[in-house]
Formats: sequence, structure tokens, C-alpha cells
Amino acid sequence: MSNQSGNSIAKNASYLLGSQLITWVLTLAVTVIIPRVLGPANLGKLHLAESIWLMGLIGIGFGSEFLITREIARYPERTNEIFGTNIVLRLFFYVLTFAGILSYAYIVDYSQEIIWLLVIAGIATFFTGLNLFAIAANEGLERMEYNSLGAISNKLVYTVLAITVVLLGYGVFAVAALGVVAMIVQSFVVYRGLNKINPLKFTFSWDVAKWMVSNSVSFLGTSIFATAYHAMDIIIMSLLISDEVQLGWYTVADRLFGTTMFIPSIFITAIYPVLSRMFAEDKNSLSKIITRSFNLLLIVSVPIGMGLIIIATPVVILIFGPEYAGAGPVLSIIGVVLIFTYQNTLLGRFMMSIDRQNTWTVVMAVATLATIPLDFILVPWTNTTFGNGAMGGALAYVITEGGMMIAAFYLIPKGYLGRENLVVAAKALLAGAAMMGVVWFVKDQFIAIPILVGMVVYPVFILMLKAIPTEDLALLQEVGKSFLGRFRVGAQVQE
Repeated sequence: MSNQSGNSIAKNASYLLGSQLITWVLTLAVTVIIPRVLGPANLGKLHLAESIWLMGLIGIGFGSEFLITREIARYPERTNEIFGTNIVLRLFFYVLTFAGILSYAYIVDYSQEIIWLLVIAGIATFFTGLNLFAIAANEGLERMEYNSLGAISNKLVYTVLAITVVLLGYGVFAVAALGVVAMIVQSFVVYRGLNKINPLKFTFSWDVAKWMVSNSVSFLGTSIFATAYHAMDIIIMSLLISDEVQLGWYTVADRLFGTTMFIPSIFITAIYPVLSRMFAEDKNSLSKIITRSFNLLLIVSVPIGMGLIIIATPVVILIFGPEYAGAGPVLSIIGVVLIFTYQNTLLGRFMMSIDRQNTWTVVMAVATLATIPLDFILVPWTNTTFGNGAMGGALAYVITEGGMMIAAFYLIPKGYLGRENLVVAAKALLAGAAMMGVVWFVKDQFIAIPILVGMVVYPVFILMLKAIPTEDLALLQEVGKSFLGRFRVGAQVQE
């Protein structure tokens, strides 16, 4: 991997890491307060509306985000050519999507409360759809700082308004409306940043529109199945079980799982344009960078996933209260899912960067289609057996994510992943098992104790087993230096 590519990844990863740490602080109060105030039933309704619109967002973007990032990474001079045409297409598809979602809501006879939540979430999604073009373009230009500022602005506005809404005693509709305001603010920030990097000129071209739609088709398939795969569980659960409390349990487990995904999200967002550029310019470096990326994400995911298996229930009760205790077993199962998901996220994006998105689309399609019968079997079974249908959705994830992982190893071109990765995987899992064995003896203590024990035991075993190849540490060191350097610059500016 060239120094230029390594520096680019480190710089952008440090921006994203910095923004993630800030947004974590900003949303900590909201993460605790909103579920407690709304209660599991209302939280489940809100999450259902958001999940349905998450599906709708794919129709609005028609899979073009990945194409935009890849195309601009390779040919930055095309930014303005793509801008106006993409926005017009998004507006057209938004109208169609809005009509389709409302029609679905009436067909399945959702309550008026859920329908109004769908309307509010739809307004927020309008701005999200516009926002995603600027984010994709900034990623392609390898200028992630404005995306980070946009994310921070979104969370800051949302946090302040959420606390205000809670103090004034407003309910679920007001909480849903916060997303509209926050997304407007984020859109302003990311577009202002993009305009600074590349002054925007609004033009529309039928030729560009045809090219964009036709070349986005393969990405659209991947986007549809990836989103449906993650949103399908709660939608199916809403049809299979009438207990909206269980939807709330699944929601908090899913959201906690989502917070752990910031690590692969940051790393892969930073590395994707580099991979796309290297595929066009320097294919020989691809093998090294994908091998190292796989190793690093595996080393990180194992302690988080295995740790959740043991401490999920006390974590849920501490954060959300006893009424959400049913989310604990769900989160424990998701701990297994997490390890697979970190790697699948990387491998799927890698397949896109080397123009094999159609292959990954087939994998996502099979996983999504498999999820449906699995949910229909496992959700009622766990609901009857354990009184917790949400566990069924999590178990379905274990099966499908594991299958995707096996498929990815088989489909990745030869020479990119090999014996070295299997050795690192074996060592990481052995260290994780040792960590679980030690933590088990203190799992009933205050939650900080098992977490601290795990944080000590796992690195010790990783070092003893020499699980991290020496050269793989270089990228982590670059990210750390770049991240700390930004804090030093910030401190100097304040002085």
C-alpha cells in the first residue's frame, strides 16, 4: 500500500473517528432518556416507521450513492456533471416512494398513529435523500471532514431538541419531528462543504440521467437487499406478533448493535474510495490492504461480540431500565451476529470497489430471501417458547450472516484472502474465548467490572498469541497520529 493511500485512509478515518466520539457524547443523554420516556410500545412504533422509510430511501437514491463515490473518486471533474441530474432523479423517485409507502400502510391496516409517524418520517427522509448525494460526493473526493461536521451538527441539534421535548412533556410525534429539523441542518452543512471543495453548478442532462440509472442498477440491487435484510425483521415482526412491547425490545437491541457498527463504518467509509482508485491505478496493492483490513476488523469485533454475549442483559437494564430487560437475550444473540457483520461489511464494499457488485448482490438477495422464512419460523417459535419473539429475528441474523461470511470467502478472487487471515481469525477467537472464561466469574458484579476485566484480558492474550502481524499496526498508528494531531491543532487554535 502506497504512503499516499495510507495517509488518505488515516486522515479520513481520523476525521470520522473524531466526529463519532463527539456524536456519542451528544447522544448519550438521548439514548438513555428517549426510550425511557416513550416506553417500549411507542419506541417500537417509531422504529417501525423509520424502518419502512429506510426501505423507501433506497428507492429515492436508486443505488446511485455507491456509483457517485466510485465515479468521483476516479474522475473528480465529473462532480458537477453528476450533481444536478442526480438531484432531479431523487426528487422524482421520492414522490413515487411516498405514494407507495402510504398505500402499503393502508393495505396492511396500520393504526392512524403509525401512519402519521410514517408521514413525519417521510418528510425527514426527503432531506436525507438529498443529503446522501453530498455525502457520497465528499467521500469520492476523499474529503470526509464536512461529512463529519454534518453528522456532529445533526446530533447536536437533535440532542438539544430532544431534551427540550422531553422536559416539556411531548410524545412520540414530537420525537419523530426532531429528525426533520436535524436532517435539514446536516444537509446544509454537507452541501456547504461540498460547494467549498467543488463549486456546484446545477445542470440536468438526459444522457447523464440514462447513464446514471443504467449504471446504478447493479448497485440498486445490492442496496435493496442490504436494506431489506436489515429492516425486514421488525416489519415481519409487526405482522406476526401483536405485542408492540416486543418491538421496543428489538429496537433497543438493534440500536445498541448499531452503535457498535461505527468502527467498521468509519474504516470502510475511509477506505472505499481508496480501494476504488487503487483498482483503477494499482491493483498490486489491493491484496495487502484488504488482508490487513480483514485482520484488524476481526481483532476488534471479537471482544465486542463475545463480550455482549455475557453482559447484554445488565447493560440493557442499566441504560434503559427494567421494562426493557427482554432486550437482553436479543442483544446477546446479536453479539454473535456482530462478528460476522464487521467482516461482511468490509468484504461487500470490497466487491463493489473491484466492480463485482453484481456478485455481492446475489449474496445479499439470497440472505434477504432466506430471512423471510427464517423470521416466519423463528419469531413465532421464540415468542411461544420464551415469550420473546424478538429473539427469533436475532437468531435469523446469525444464520444469514454466517452464510454470507462463508459465501464471501468463496467468491472473493484468489490472492486477496488466504491462510494468514485464517490464522489471525483462529488466534482472535481463542483470545475471545479466554476473555469470556475470565469475565464469566465477575459477570454478576457492577457492569464496569466485567468490562474492565475483558479490556485487560483480551489484549493480553492477543499479544501472547501474536495475533496482530507487525505490518498491520502501521495503519492503526497512522490513524492515531492523525487523530491526535487534530486535537493538538484544535488546542492551539483555542489558545
